[in-house]
Amino acid sequence: MEADFSVTCYKGEHALFSTIALAFVGLYVLGFPMFLFLILFKNREHLNNPNSSRHETLSEKYGGLYLQYSPRFWWFETVSITHKMIMTGAMCVVTPGSSSQLLIATVIMLIYMLLVLKTAPFVENSEDLSSFIACFTLTLTYIGGFALISEVDNRDDVKSTYDTDLLAFLLIFINVLCIVIEFLIFIVVDIGGCVGSLVKAQRALKHSDALGETDMFGILPAEARAAVIDVMTIKYCDKGDNIVTQGDVATEFMVIMSGTASVLVDGVEVRTFKKLDMLGENTLVAVQAMPTRGATVKATKDVMLLVLDRNSYRHLVDSSGYEWSLHDRKMTDHARRVTRTYSELDMKREKSSTKVMPIPSPPTKTKEERSQQLREIREKYGAGSEEYKSAAMSVGRVD
Repeated sequence: MEADFSVTCYKGEHALFSTIALAFVGLYVLGFPMFLFLILFKNREHLNNPNSSRHETLSEKYGGLYLQYSPRFWWFETVSITHKMIMTGAMCVVTPGSSSQLLIATVIMLIYMLLVLKTAPFVENSEDLSSFIACFTLTLTYIGGFALISEVDNRDDVKSTYDTDLLAFLLIFINVLCIVIEFLIFIVVDIGGCVGSLVKAQRALKHSDALGETDMFGILPAEARAAVIDVMTIKYCDKGDNIVTQGDVATEFMVIMSGTASVLVDGVEVRTFKKLDMLGENTLVAVQAMPTRGATVKATKDVMLLVLDRNSYRHLVDSSGYEWSLHDRKMTDHARRVTRTYSELDMKREKSSTKVMPIPSPPTKTKEERSQQLREIREKYGAGSEEYKSAAMSVGRVD
């Protein structure tokens, strides 16, 4: 495009088209993100509530806008879109080609980076890290660009403040390094082996908020439940394996993330476990010194579980300060109430199922069998032994 010096700026046609252009810049930069925000805001009660009848429909239609974020940051994608619109749209018309343009862009980028760092809005920590690295790299790039453009108007006889060649090399290196780090995070964490499976399982458990629907974990705030999930590990059980065995010492809390399992009490199936069913939550804050499993859980299909052992939970509580101690106390009180309730139910069940069984009389032996038994005792212990005398007296009484 070339400048047309026959056109007077901000008068006549130029004023008309400038107004239209500014209106559409505002529409795209601010209007579109605002429209998405209003949609999410209107449905915010259903977005992360699996029990809502609208949850599945909203997940399919708008899931790309909020599922990657923690439930309380359902709105963050609209902030991200607004930021991108400003950087790629609005900044194009703000003193183009000047150092002021880069300075304003740097300030905007810095504000967004600090927002990402402060809120950590993503469900998975690796995504928070990736977002921060990308923001930090772009901020450094704008700062470097600002330094380079400030040298453009220097006269030839004025020594440059920066080594422009070195600065350009550093900018290229920083951006290449960012790409490499992001790629490694994607390969190693997001899709890599057991680590990738663990991340996906933890993310699915956080999105479901299944812990929040339980009596025990429901008393914790969302941040505390997320912290519990972050320290869980992954475990696999093949079809036919016992996940836990009745009577064994219980030290782990488990959540089934895929597959099914049967719950057996004294060998009798009492129920079936499926995805997001849990077992052993009371073991984390056991009110007994050595709690044991009350049932055997056997995999009826290949099962993947998220597991939290008591030692890891105690480390989480001990390293998280006073607030977590209060959470732990609430959970322990709840575990005591549950244990007391279960004990009372077990006693009632035992009383209702107890029956007096007749004691069968031992079968009567014939005279020949008693005599043979007496001979065997005499041969073994001798005719003068107390064993033989006692047996002989018994035979005499029976006879």
